[in-house]
Amino acid sequence: MVRAGLDAKGAKGLINKKVGVPGIGASIDIYFRNWLLDNDVQPSQLAIVETTFLAMPDNLKSGNFDAVTPLEPFITRITSQGIGYKIVNLVDRLPRPKINALIFAAKRDWASKNEGAIKALRASVEEADEFIRTNPTKSREAINKYTQVPLAILNSLPLPAVDPELRKPDLDLWAEMMERLHMLQGKPDTEKLIWH
Repeated sequence: MVRAGLDAKGAKGLINKKVGVPGIGASIDIYFRNWLLDNDVQPSQLAIVETTFLAMPDNLKSGNFDAVTPLEPFITRITSQGIGYKIVNLVDRLPRPKINALIFAAKRDWASKNEGAIKALRASVEEADEFIRTNPTKSREAINKYTQVPLAILNSLPLPAVDPELRKPDLDLWAEMMERLHMLQGKPDTEKLIWH
């Protein structure tokens, strides 16, 4: 999302600009930096700094940032209030509708000793996914309760997708992007990262 009044039509329009991400090294930051590279812009050609999702609209409005990388409901807030406009939808650029971006991780020796806990966690994620898909109203009410995002906004947004399956192609994608950004010291064997 780019600040209203700033004419940036693509990645090159962000050169020498200040862009806020929700965390340096976070999945959005990694994906954003790869989008820059895909469009012949080096991340070092702009200032990438951390800010919270909650502060992104105000940071754009005040001019503290030229662009930010929010998720919903902040995208809708920014556009509906005329604070900024969309330059690219990074989520739409994902190779699949569901891709592992946030995962639970444990050491292999702990996982081997706690197989029951892992099975229970996976079952709870499956149950949550089923509940979200079959109970959209109750899901939005729960999100409203814990996030305080108004139901009027939540009703206009897609529900979160949760997935109990960790897939090697997803880990390969993240490893490739991180390697491209020089964030890894070696090439990981992603098959070994999945506990079966």
